Amino acid sequence: MSAELPRLAYIGDVSVSATAHGSALLYRLFENYPPNKLLIFEPNLRSSEPHSPPTRLKGFHYSCIPFPLTRLFKTRFSRIARSVYFLVSWLFARRFASLLDPMPIDGIVTVSNGILWYPAFLYARSRKLLFYMIIHDDILLCSNNPFERAIYLKRFRAAYLYATRAFCICDTMQNFYSKLFKKESLTLWPVRAASAFDVPQRKEYNHNAQRDLNIGYAGSINSEEYAKMISRLADLKSDYNIKVLIYGPHSISSLSLIGLGCDNIYLMGNLSSDDLVLSLRDNVDILYLPIPFSRISRNIARYSFPSKLVDYTRVGIPILAQAPHYSSLTSWLNLSPHAAYLVGTLNSSDLEKGIRHIIENDYSSYSKGALDAGRECFDYYKVTRTFFQALSHESDQPSHSPVNC
Repeated sequence: MSAELPRLAYIGDVSVSATAHGSALLYRLFENYPPNKLLIFEPNLRSSEPHSPPTRLKGFHYSCIPFPLTRLFKTRFSRIARSVYFLVSWLFARRFASLLDPMPIDGIVTVSNGILWYPAFLYARSRKLLFYMIIHDDILLCSNNPFERAIYLKRFRAAYLYATRAFCICDTMQNFYSKLFKKESLTLWPVRAASAFDVPQRKEYNHNAQRDLNIGYAGSINSEEYAKMISRLADLKSDYNIKVLIYGPHSISSLSLIGLGCDNIYLMGNLSSDDLVLSLRDNVDILYLPIPFSRISRNIARYSFPSKLVDYTRVGIPILAQAPHYSSLTSWLNLSPHAAYLVGTLNSSDLEKGIRHIIENDYSSYSKGALDAGRECFDYYKVTRTFFQALSHESDQPSHSPVNC
């Protein structure tokens, strides 16, 4: 299939690096793409990054797209600066012309996050190139300002309708955009690394008087609601003496600031994917996966997807999910009912009931269910085969000839 794949330029705000979240997913998607067929352009790439494995793809060409005054993004004026940059981002398409016109490329691939996806679309359209759009986030989360949201939606619609193929991170998002814009997109689930391994299924919870029930949470805690849900878990009154082990880019002080300074909450550090899986296996009995319930977070729950499932489903222990009925996670669990035990309310007694059910009745089947669902949905070769086939199906168009903007 390598010979059929198009020659692409990736242009996007999300880095292609083996770090976290969307960056890691992009890294894995392109891990076995032919290096001579992919150019990577990112904003403000540090000179030390392009050739510093293992966080960067070996053998691939990384280039920087420099933009002035982006240091404002790290100040109290960041929201205003990002809004202004997006409103004038169409101007950046001219910069792409000087970078890309000399390159023999067939198409552009981007992620609809940040600023660069829009000028990337404008450039692709102006050169009649293939255009591939990866969508990980709900478009309506861009701003609380109705004027900005209207502009964002209008631009997103134009890019989506032009796209040779749009890829959505889950089925609920895929259905939403396909109906909204009356054009089919493709579900591309989050992907594991090519080298990812599962650990053996744990068939039962080994409880004794000296051992607590360790419940693990891995990932960022980027809202007050997530913090409150984890706090409720830690505060549960249970016979199992619950301890909550938190993995991720946190510190003791940062957890205390968001109300997670309890005696039974422990900080376990920020680990690589493989190290995380092994640590969870050794130290945790149940994995906790919260999804927000509030009205303001409704679109996050419905159209985003928890990428931590990629690692959670490798561990071989049960997953305790707490999510509203309309969430993308609930939709996924309808297809794989034993991938996790679902608590559909914020009621603490329901949460405690879920823990008790897993421990006393169904520990083995939920352990196996998580492993099976992960292999089915997030397997490296299955996901990248879907991605590569979609690209190769459209790659018979000739590369563009240099023209002026």
